[in-house]
Amino acid sequence: MGRKRVVERKKGAVLSESMKQAVTIVLNNTNTIRGASKLYKIPYGTLHSYVAKAKDVGLDSMRFEANYYVRKIFSVDQETSIHNYLVKSSEYHYGLSRKEARKLAYGFAVQNNVEHPPSWDANETAGKDWYNQFMHRH
Repeated sequence: MGRKRVVERKKGAVLSESMKQAVTIVLNNTNTIRGASKLYKIPYGTLHSYVAKAKDVGLDSMRFEANYYVRKIFSVDQETSIHNYLVKSSEYHYGLSRKEARKLAYGFAVQNNVEHPPSWDANETAGKDWYNQFMHRH
């Protein structure tokens, strides 16, 4: 019924050293992508993506660590300031509703020229998913 579904993912389960070794043996033609994925227990699609990128960019200039903050809208400092504002307003007995908090986040994004999804502009509010995840983080 709700928006919070439980998904069991093994996100970030592959160590960066294992990924680098697997990409290296594929690029050296020692093993195939499928063979290396079974050997190092890395999903085939993930290893294929890394190998393709290594062929384009080069192995030395690649990062093998996970980057979970790529799609974040606000920085940690910006989220903290939104959180502090919401807490302060509730302490003054002027708590904001969910819709008002989402409008506040949209206004904050526009004022600070933060890149945000186009659906925020269409509705002039932050999305429900963003709000739920924000509340989960804070």
